[in-house]
Amino acid sequence: MTLGVARSPHATNVADRLLAVAERLGVPARVIDLPSLGLSVQPHGDVTVADERGPVAVSSLAPYLLFGFPAAVHALRALERGGYAQNPVDGVLRADDKAATAQCLAQAGVAQVRTEICGADPGRVAAAAARIGYPVVVPAEVTESAGRSVRAVITGGQLLAVTERAAAAREWRSNIAGGAAQHRVELTGDERELVLSAARAVGLGHAGVDLLRTRHGPRVLEVNSCPDFTSMQPHYGEDLAEAVLRASLTRPAPL
Repeated sequence: MTLGVARSPHATNVADRLLAVAERLGVPARVIDLPSLGLSVQPHGDVTVADERGPVAVSSLAPYLLFGFPAAVHALRALERGGYAQNPVDGVLRADDKAATAQCLAQAGVAQVRTEICGADPGRVAAAAARIGYPVVVPAEVTESAGRSVRAVITGGQLLAVTERAAAAREWRSNIAGGAAQHRVELTGDERELVLSAARAVGLGHAGVDLLRTRHGPRVLEVNSCPDFTSMQPHYGEDLAEAVLRASLTRPAPL
């Protein structure tokens, strides 16, 4: 069994960590270069997937990002048909499209922060902003949470790791790349069911679900198809990358 690890120039930490663990465990792994990934469809129906390294043949796919690589969408669909992926292409595309994510969560009855979807016309944007309340980029739930959020990582459909993140001084966003600090926390029963439901609603076996703890209860802020869990590793004794790798190689039993 060969694991395909798609590498995006936008996010290399996860791919590099998975490749290192695969080498340590002796698991065959093939780097897939997303910017050069494409496919060739022959008149008689044969399809060949290749990147700059040559033809790609893998039996499973590790979690990956897709935004910015339209040709890779079709190539990964072809690979997915012949193997196993925790995150199907459609699930990744839904997660990349925040409007589509919001609609999936709504249809599944998953509590989330208020979301307005409208065209780019200035009048419509202003009307949506008036309904939400200013500042537009900071919904009421975000302000209430005071720059704090909870990141829960799920893999193989199971909860893997959870941290609470606090924004750096003079910063309202609680993302690690922006200087936020984090520490390990536990989810309540309701929060656990919420993050698992959010991943299922979008169609992901591996996901990073961001929660806000509000006075009205937990609310989903975002669902990520390929979260950078490497920053969470210092807060856990077990190897998170190994858990992700093993789940990516194990096709779940049919329900």
